[in-house]
Amino acid sequence: MAIIQGEGVELSEVPRERWDGGTHPGRIRFQTFRPNHQEPLTDALIGQGMMSIGGGGYGGGGLPYPKEVLELWGGTMRTSALRRPAAPSVVNDDGQGDHVYAIVAVGPQGERSEPSAETPSKGRATLRWKGVPGADAYIILRDGEPVGEPVRIEGSKKQWKDG
Repeated sequence: MAIIQGEGVELSEVPRERWDGGTHPGRIRFQTFRPNHQEPLTDALIGQGMMSIGGGGYGGGGLPYPKEVLELWGGTMRTSALRRPAAPSVVNDDGQGDHVYAIVAVGPQGERSEPSAETPSKGRATLRWKGVPGADAYIILRDGEPVGEPVRIEGSKKQWKDG
């Protein structure tokens, strides 16, 4: 037997009476069971950028909610460094003075990649670049300095406008 269920997260984020398709602060749990056993044989819990994977019942309550990006119970894990992004392309610029741009990938735990190669522009630019596997956000560097806070852009192709 297997169970796939959605679970609510913190009621402090969105009170239960305001849950709907767009606000439900959910996570998903997958569990499998052996015949005639009440505790899960395997358990996987996926939340906002975090995941726990394990086996066994953990006292009948299933896995604890993950505090890290991935918590693996009872095994080993392989990790990969965040790759350096390719240099961004300039889609257009305002022609108001020379700048150079680079991109830094940021992982969900805050680790940062090496900056991409710099791309010159003739002004404040609209940039386009391909996403880096494992990146949660990107820091845009203009003339070697960060421009604002890290940006989160969905999809594999990113586009951002300076200013």
